[in-house]
Amino acid sequence: MGLRALIDAEYHLDRASARARRGDWRAAAAEYESAHRCDPESIEALVNLGIACLHLGELERAVTSFSGALSLEPTHPLALYNRSLARVRSGDREGAIADLDAAIAARPDFAAAYGNRGALHVETGRLEAALADYDQAIRLTPKRAEFWSNRAAAHLACARPQQAVADASFAVRCNPRFAPAHHNRGEARSALGDPAGAAADFTAALALDPSYASAYLGRARCRLVLGEAAGRTDAATAAKLFAAGGEEALARQALALIEELPPASMA
Repeated sequence: MGLRALIDAEYHLDRASARARRGDWRAAAAEYESAHRCDPESIEALVNLGIACLHLGELERAVTSFSGALSLEPTHPLALYNRSLARVRSGDREGAIADLDAAIAARPDFAAAYGNRGALHVETGRLEAALADYDQAIRLTPKRAEFWSNRAAAHLACARPQQAVADASFAVRCNPRFAPAHHNRGEARSALGDPAGAAADFTAALALDPSYASAYLGRARCRLVLGEAAGRTDAATAAKLFAAGGEEALARQALALIEELPPASMA
């Protein structure tokens, strides 16, 4: 390849990076395409083109770009990791897990890959494998609230609410503004029979994220136990948010809960 082509590829990569920093992913993708045409062996152009396509929601194109990078370097950890993201969004969880397996084999200190694989193991019912992955992610990045919070959810799924409270509490200490940590501690406290404490956690989650449907539902359930009519509003809000997100089963659960809660006159 000639020197001129390499110079042109770097020119387009620089322009693409500037556009990506501004959040103009369409223009960035066009520049990464141009860089790839100038230098077909540029892994940087292909990986970043794939990332731009992820931002644009063009999942098939993203997978193609990451696969192109992997044809040049089969163990490229970022290409594997990002292809796993595209595969998850396409509904291919097993393919995503395979990519994360390969990314971790190539880079054993890849904390985010352990974290994402743990989340996929939870979704596929492999709870002990999920806990093992979260253990590794926490070992590598011990102050990242997301990993502690996700391990709390995995402990709760394994019927270990006390461990879940401990992990979620540490997540809150790591990042008090991370709403899922408050939510997961609320779920764990509810499982331990502490509806007042759980309701406080759900309220904290909602202060950080007012559109958190699961937190509204969790607080509604706590208010049912506490006999608080305000739970009706929580359940109705949860139903609306779940329906808007296409989660019809959860929306129906929230609607059914309204009938169990006391009317406002009984508050």
